[in-house]
Parts: sequence; C-alpha cells; structure tokens
Amino acid sequence: MKVVGFVQIDGKNIFIDAHEANADPEATIAEIADKEKIPVNEVVGHPEFKEMFEKYKEYFRPSPGRINMSDAEADNLIQASKSLDEHHLLLLNGDVIANYAGAEYWKKDNNVWEKHKIIEIGQEPDGPLSGELTEDQLEEINKQEEKTRIDIMSPEERMDALQIELDALSDEADRLERRARRQGKEFDPDGWYQEHEQAVKDKYFRAAAAEENEEAEQ
Repeated sequence: MKVVGFVQIDGKNIFIDAHEANADPEATIAEIADKEKIPVNEVVGHPEFKEMFEKYKEYFRPSPGRINMSDAEADNLIQASKSLDEHHLLLLNGDVIANYAGAEYWKKDNNVWEKHKIIEIGQEPDGPLSGELTEDQLEEINKQEEKTRIDIMSPEERMDALQIELDALSDEADRLERRARRQGKEFDPDGWYQEHEQAVKDKYFRAAAAEENEEAEQ
C-alpha cells in the first residue's frame, strides 16, 4: 500500500508523489482480534502475530490531499509521471492532460495576429507560444503592433514621434562615421542618413495618408 499525494486544480485531481504507507498498529491489532476472535490483550503475544499482522494490516488514515492506493496503481502513476514534460500533468486516474495555464500564445486570423492567454489546465494553445515564434512571425507581429501604435496617434503625436526617430537616425549616422574614421574606412553619413530617412517618413506618412483616405470615404 502506498500514500499518493495530489492537488485539485480546476476540478481535476493532479498526481504529485507517492510513498510507502505506514501501518496503524492499534487499528491492525483491533482488526486481528475481530477477525480471529482473539482478546485484544492476547493478540501481540500470539505465536502467529507477525503473520496475522501482515494479513490484517490496517493503515493510518491519510491526511487531506492524500489517498491510500495499491502498490500496483501507485507504481504505475510514478512511472508515468517520469515521462512528463513541463506542459503536461498526470491525473490520479492515469490520464495525461495539458498544462499551459498562464501561458500566452499567438493566433493569426484574417492576417491579423492576436495574443491569447490560457487560463485553465487542459487547454492547449491554438497557435505558437510567445517564446516559440519564428523570426518571420515576430517580424510580422512587430510591424502590426507598430502600425497599431501609429494609427492611434494624433497628427501632432505622429510628427513628434517622427522627429524622435529622425534624431536617432542622425545620431546613428554620426556614430558610424566616427567608427569608420578611427578604422580608416570610407563612410558617407549624409548618404546613409538619406538612405534610411525615407523609410522612417513613409512609416508615419503612410499611416496619416490612410487615415485621410478613410475620412474622405466617410
């Protein structure tokens, strides 16, 4: 007999661990006396006490969160638990369920990425987990979030944000020029700046133009 520990989550009994159950001497002696019709005070001194103790062995009542289980059933749970990864749990009935509670995943519908969070155990992600996104997926999500950020800006906020990015671009051109000069390399900071400037402007102007077209259609 083994004592099996479990915890109940979302109405499911999750296996934790198992260890040998301890016999209850007092309860076992009372059981022997009852079954063999021997006075309680004569049980311990009986010639076949050891054999009877094993035959009628009673175990201590398990504490909350633990149950007594046969060796075979408990050993099966112990063996099954060894093959689990961090995203799966073992139930007392031997079933394995998903354990993604608290995990965030991304799902793409109609070319739009949306982030979801799993609340209960047993639910599996319907898309890649946040930490398992590919570089291409991350790039798509970043572009989508950047577009959303710009779309909700007022014209004044867009101009301020644009200027901040252009200033950063200018600072980067100066940094690259200093490095190239120290290394004795050719570098055109103005040309580099102009090459990247248009992409930054397009990001904000394109959003503004789309908004104006939308207002004109209305």
